Amino acid sequence: MLTKCSPSLVNFAVWGSNRNPSIFLPFIRSPSLRRLSLNSHHPSELNIPPSALSSLTHLIILGGPYTWYHLRNAIHHLRHTNKDHTDHITATGLFQNMTHFGVDSQNWGSAQSLLKIAKNLKYFAIIVPVQFKAIPTILQRVAELGDRRVVVMEHDHSIENWEDSVRGGPDMWDRVEQLVSGGYHAEHGDCARWSGPT
Repeated sequence: MLTKCSPSLVNFAVWGSNRNPSIFLPFIRSPSLRRLSLNSHHPSELNIPPSALSSLTHLIILGGPYTWYHLRNAIHHLRHTNKDHTDHITATGLFQNMTHFGVDSQNWGSAQSLLKIAKNLKYFAIIVPVQFKAIPTILQRVAELGDRRVVVMEHDHSIENWEDSVRGGPDMWDRVEQLVSGGYHAEHGDCARWSGPT
C-alpha cells in the first residue's frame, strides 16, 4: 500500500513508541521526498535508504536513542579518506541536500558531525520540551561549540503540530530560521544571543 501511494510524497512522518521508526522507509518510492520526521522511544539503528536520504532537505529525529549507519560511515570517511576519494564522496554526498536538521537532546551529541558533513546545512535545531531542566547545560555546550547555525528550541513536537505545519499552519522551522538569522542560539534566556557580529 505504502509503495503504491508514495510516488508523490513530499512530507512523511513516522511516530510510534515500540518499533524502529525507519522500518517503513524502504517502501517509500518518492523522488520528491523532502521532509522526514522520525519519533519513537524504541532504541533503534536508523536505516534511511540512500535514495531518500540524499533527497531530504529537512530531517527531524526524536526519541530513541538511535544509532545511524550512514552518519557513522560519513564520519569515518570525513576523518580517514581523501575528500576526492570515491567512497568519501559517496558517503558524505548523501547529506548534501540537507538544509534543516532537528534532533532531541539525547541524540544531538552524536549528530553534531552533520555540521561538518552537510555542507548546505543552515539550521541545526536541538529540540527540547518546554521548561526542560537540562537547558542550561545544553546552552553551555552550544556556546562552547560556537556554530551559529545551532539553536536550542523549546517545542512541543507533537503529531498535531506536524500535521498543522503540513497544512500551512505555524512551522517550527520558520521560528528556527528567525532565531538563527537574528543571531540567537536559544529561544529564551538572557544569554540567548551570540556575542559579536553575526
